[in-house]
Amino acid sequence: MTLKEVLSRKVLVQDGSMGMQLESILPLDHPLSVKGSPLWSTKLLLADPSYITQVHKSYVDVGCEMLITSTYQASKSTLEKHANMSFDEVKKVWQKSVDCAKEAIATSNRKDKIYIAGSIGPYGAFLANGAEYSGDYGGKTPTELAEYHTDLVKFYVENPDVDVIAFETIPNFDEVKGLLQLVHDLYSDSYGKEFYLDFSCKDEATLVDGTPLSEVIDYIISQNTGFLSKFFIGTGCNCVAYEIVGGVVNTVNTACKQRNVEPFNLIVYPNLGFNNDMSDPSKYGFRSDTGGWRRAVEEWTKIPNIRIIGGCCSTGPEEVAIIHDVINSKQV
Repeated sequence: MTLKEVLSRKVLVQDGSMGMQLESILPLDHPLSVKGSPLWSTKLLLADPSYITQVHKSYVDVGCEMLITSTYQASKSTLEKHANMSFDEVKKVWQKSVDCAKEAIATSNRKDKIYIAGSIGPYGAFLANGAEYSGDYGGKTPTELAEYHTDLVKFYVENPDVDVIAFETIPNFDEVKGLLQLVHDLYSDSYGKEFYLDFSCKDEATLVDGTPLSEVIDYIISQNTGFLSKFFIGTGCNCVAYEIVGGVVNTVNTACKQRNVEPFNLIVYPNLGFNNDMSDPSKYGFRSDTGGWRRAVEEWTKIPNIRIIGGCCSTGPEEVAIIHDVINSKQV
């Protein structure tokens, strides 16, 4: 059964943050601390992958049904630049990220299917200057951005343990165009893997680069034909304030309605938020608001085409457990 078919039957619980959970485990003065590293969680894929597995396992233990690999900041270009790796070494790191998720699943007592999503972060993660929150790519073209992502996409398409490709925190309209161009050129009716596109949004109606979200959705609709529609499972937002998710969903659904197309499956995994100063890695802290989070999740489950719910920055096993509880109370 394809993931798209599964989503037609049930809502899936996705995991929470990886990098920020590692930050909570390893304080800033620890030699393996990932805070402020251009590799972020990938630093531990290289130094001690057991920590990655530990975080994955913490989500599996509270009912998570989809784990995202720790490759958000592990593109070929990033590892070449910051770890001086050959391409063969890069591919071993990518495989290790998949193996960590597999190990967490294998060591659990779960008998149900737990999906593995191959994370592909934005070009902005390579820039490591906050561009995933501004969309400022210095004029990179869609073709250049497609080329940047090609190797990791191919790796995940051909990896039998990866169920879906997660293009996440995409802040730039040209990157959306580049990713769809890449998938169109690389895939065929018999070669490809299911994927979704999640955006970094400035507000309920705008990509962080300033592009109206309705324009982005119109473009996706125009491209979602032929064999691409077979592999595209949906869109949504991640790494945004959880308070704006409902508005983003309304913008996407309105754009679909205006084009007379069936609303896309939506994948949402927002931030719980931060305390203090995000510009200084020694100062910012995690936010906790379990009551507000539960109320938000309850509202999301009332929207029929939201089919995957998880968490991003500042969320952990407690927030994922809440998602599991709310979803299962609705689906019983």
